[in-house]
Amino acid sequence: MNIKKAKIPTLYLSNYCQIMSVELNLDQLSELTPADYLKALKAKANWKKAKAVLVLADYKLGAKKISLMLPFKKEAEMQKAVKRVKQEKIHLMKKTGGGSFALEQTEEGLKAKIELKKGGLSPEIMQQKLAPVLAKAKMELELAAAAVAEAVETATEEATAAATAPAQKHELDISAKAPKEQAVKLVDTFDQLLDRLKNAQSDIFGKLKSREHTEEDTAEVFALKGLCEQFETYYEQAQDAVKAKLDSRYAKLKDYKGKVDKIYEFTRSNPPIRDEQNYKYDEVVADIFKKGWSDTNSVDPNDVQQGYLGDCYFLAAVASLAKTDPGAIKKLIKDNGDGTYDVTLHVYKYWISWDRSPVTVKVKPEFPVDENGNPAYARLGDQELWVMLLEKAYAQYQGSYQDIHGGYVEKAMGLLTGEDGDVYKTKSYSAKEIEEMITEALEDKRMVAADTKGNDDSQQTKLKDGQRVVHGHSYAVMGVNGGKIKLRNPWGYYHLEIDFDTLKEYFYDFSIGDK
Repeated sequence: MNIKKAKIPTLYLSNYCQIMSVELNLDQLSELTPADYLKALKAKANWKKAKAVLVLADYKLGAKKISLMLPFKKEAEMQKAVKRVKQEKIHLMKKTGGGSFALEQTEEGLKAKIELKKGGLSPEIMQQKLAPVLAKAKMELELAAAAVAEAVETATEEATAAATAPAQKHELDISAKAPKEQAVKLVDTFDQLLDRLKNAQSDIFGKLKSREHTEEDTAEVFALKGLCEQFETYYEQAQDAVKAKLDSRYAKLKDYKGKVDKIYEFTRSNPPIRDEQNYKYDEVVADIFKKGWSDTNSVDPNDVQQGYLGDCYFLAAVASLAKTDPGAIKKLIKDNGDGTYDVTLHVYKYWISWDRSPVTVKVKPEFPVDENGNPAYARLGDQELWVMLLEKAYAQYQGSYQDIHGGYVEKAMGLLTGEDGDVYKTKSYSAKEIEEMITEALEDKRMVAADTKGNDDSQQTKLKDGQRVVHGHSYAVMGVNGGKIKLRNPWGYYHLEIDFDTLKEYFYDFSIGDK
């Protein structure tokens, strides 16, 4: 599944997407799913008059956690909402923040400008939690320098509440921004966290190592790692008198943290599978690269076969790079000789940045498989691992396979090469111009992919010659010959060879990689 937005100063993704008309407010939250919220987030009607915003970080929407933005026409309304969240325990012991809001169209795209004015949500947490959500709507986040004094007061109240509340999985949230004179109130929360770590060691850690863990177990490990880091920061900044009361607890925390870090790395090596899919991890034994009977090279577009995961945008970019520069693929994967592989990806240096830098992800050859032991996501191709390793490395870095379900092919190009692709709308060019642009790009050995119109890949259009166009889908461009363009479907079938007038009719845009 691949969704694009038109480059217009609104939050619409495109003129062909079906955007729900959902009004974003506190009363609607209980009726929304994460997918509903993301659609509503992108709706122009919800934001065109917004002057303030309420943010609920890691709000549990249905069975998932997501960071929410709720718009308000006046700051006074937002301030009342913050009080209501606290009084009605709508977001109990969670990070909540509010502030002024402005949507600005820049040369780079839409920018959401937020100045925190109320609540206990720090700018650092705002950046971390909210930027990825806004990125899905092709928006950047710009924050004011810091929260006001009231945020500190609220943080202290939340920390005190956490100290006296019964322990609940995923519900404890400790503010590392509490003022020093109030720090002593957090001593009990150290004990609460230590109990939680003790329980995790006796229950969750063992299940993770035997691969019998649940999605909740994985989430608990991620939460514990974050809490340990928050407590470390708090301890280092605390007054000496407070440290004296925390020394013994902190020593235990450090010991537990070492164990959490190890199990966290193990968890990251096998990222969570999509919630609704009943797969399990198993080792897959195969060569990294292998030249099949129909392949030109041991790295070939034919090796790319999408499974039951909506990452066609990523695999289309992979297939395109395999076509234009197979040697670049091989450079991304290193066999460590110990049963693991180092995979290089190019990620943004900061939460909001256009610059990418390489990171190395250590990958084990263990993959989600179905009940018959067959790979559930990217497939083996000619009994080789390279596509599966790239896909898993991406899921590990993002946090889960769910987090790579849906995306943008031009960003996937950057993930592989370090430079994002350029996007061109088919309606902005004639068929002849598109043919010339793509032909030139292929001659320059540049990656090229194209996205069909629509947002549902279960819908297809059968052409007069019997070929099928999958809607809301990404294709890798394999070549141009005789006035026709060859497009490879990441599914491994329903490939296309069509003229450029047909391309304009059924495809919304195309992306060209950097040289």
